[in-house]
Amino acid sequence: MRRVSLSLAAAVFAGAVVVAIAGIETRSGAQAPIPTVTVGPVVPPDIPGGAPSAQLAQAAAFAWQEFIALNWAAVPQTGKPNTRDTPDTTCAFDDPACASRPRVWETFRSKLEIFPGNFQPPNGYSASAPDFGYDAAPAYDYNVAVAPCGGQATPVPTAWVNLDESDQITIDSMFAGVGPQSSSINSDPQMIRFLAKANRTEYDYASLNKWWISVPSSVVTATKNYLAMATADPSPAPSGVPATTVSLPYGTIEMKAGWRVLTDAETKSGRFHTATARYYEFVYPPGKPRGYCWHQATFGLVALHVIQKTPTAPYFVYATFEQADNILTPQGKPVENDDGSIANAPVCPSGQASPCPTTPLEVLVDGATPLPNSTFPPNIALATPSASYCTANLQTRPTNQLYYLEEGAAGAQPTSGFICVNGRQNPIPQTIVDVNSSVQASIVAYEKAHGFAAPSPLTHYKLVNVQYVPYDNPQPGPFAGNDPTTSNNPASFYLANIVVETNRSLQLFNGGLVNSLVQGQYQGRFESPPTTLPGNPTHKQTMYAGHAYNMGGCMGCHGSQGQNPAGEAGNFSVILARGGATNQFPEPPAPIATTGAMPIARNRMLVSH
Repeated sequence: MRRVSLSLAAAVFAGAVVVAIAGIETRSGAQAPIPTVTVGPVVPPDIPGGAPSAQLAQAAAFAWQEFIALNWAAVPQTGKPNTRDTPDTTCAFDDPACASRPRVWETFRSKLEIFPGNFQPPNGYSASAPDFGYDAAPAYDYNVAVAPCGGQATPVPTAWVNLDESDQITIDSMFAGVGPQSSSINSDPQMIRFLAKANRTEYDYASLNKWWISVPSSVVTATKNYLAMATADPSPAPSGVPATTVSLPYGTIEMKAGWRVLTDAETKSGRFHTATARYYEFVYPPGKPRGYCWHQATFGLVALHVIQKTPTAPYFVYATFEQADNILTPQGKPVENDDGSIANAPVCPSGQASPCPTTPLEVLVDGATPLPNSTFPPNIALATPSASYCTANLQTRPTNQLYYLEEGAAGAQPTSGFICVNGRQNPIPQTIVDVNSSVQASIVAYEKAHGFAAPSPLTHYKLVNVQYVPYDNPQPGPFAGNDPTTSNNPASFYLANIVVETNRSLQLFNGGLVNSLVQGQYQGRFESPPTTLPGNPTHKQTMYAGHAYNMGGCMGCHGSQGQNPAGEAGNFSVILARGGATNQFPEPPAPIATTGAMPIARNRMLVSH
């Protein structure tokens, strides 16, 4: 049995309580030192002692400090300077009295508000305004007119949550079987939709350099040359000085979030943070090209990525959180507890051997020759070609469980049926579970000290894992390390959120996305010993301190798209690397065919991660 020792500091200040966590006795009996966690509104600037030398528990505490501060209620949004990104310290954490306020991170600018799709300066931009007009009210400027959908009441305040991505970087679409079966205003109410945002620091950097549409080719070339020479990113330019290479300032934060419609029972449960969200649908005017429209409705938060560039982690620290009830059994029971420990172990369906993270099981496929150049991860196939899908046909949706549908494009097969999620490819490490348990207990204690009648919704979110230092996997395939006290373990190396990076190629990503430098892992590279294709060298995509790494998970994907010398020179930021040219259209759900593949109805490739 774990013993959690908590002590509340006597001082209560500015709506914050310092919670000192003395330590946790792990199941092995060894003491895992857990740093002090502050329930307060200040985002930590770095992992104490430096990211490269941190233990996993220290990095997890840092991630929780970010989560708490970024989920603080923001000050009233008036459009005046320093209102976005600013916590209201008269509110307690997740204070019911401030529940109608957007959270601090929700007031960050949408990727579209930094890199508009209409090829114009961002909304509110002024060269002479403080922070270039960052604090203007939200506006989503695509390169096409997007009107309210039929039945949408207007006018309404523009939602801070702009769900303009409807799939997992064009690889698969994700659904929650427990969600509402139908809706008169939502074409697919079980679909999980996504957004990407960035903070004031990134906006100021892009606006100072006027990189709204794209980074100039001369700057991209200079950055790639520097990366190739130094095997590291250039240092950020001094504050206020235009950049000659791409290197975001320290303190840059980006967010990726997954949201879905809740059932009435889920809403009443008080276990989900909710917000008004704008989401998009296709319209088909008679005799005219297909267009777009928007609705606004209440959605529940199911996933949250936080990535921050710090002085000791120029490759960013990557943390991902989930709502506790994401993974359910076919009977609707939670697979994991609130802290990430196992509540109900997945039971494999008849005819499927353990482990069975999905039904049916997918594998990554070696080809006879290297894949052609592609912006998709490796091909996928069913482990047993004749295996049955999770439901008999595409007209029948799974109930309770998460499920996904691969998209009909190169690198995303099979596409003929739904695939149900039974569990994670890599379980949450015990160290993370222990930190979650401690921090969640400290938040509950804090809320009791503030007189809350019941635990707040945000006590039902858990850290899945955190990446804070790159590791080199000598070749794509199984990660060799397995130390649960550091990031040297498969779950940390292959950092993935179950509703943001769900299919096998994303749950086990390492290597690259563009085959000219070699893709991630193939089926043969999970064999013992791993096999590789002739002439297909390992892709090194993360550059730091003079060393090139074949990194996995979120860091590896951001490195492959945004940092590697053959990438797009975005300093690990995919939204900066891609720029406004990829934001020209919103992304409504593609219709699901009654037989065969889900058609690609996408407007851009690998926009954010």
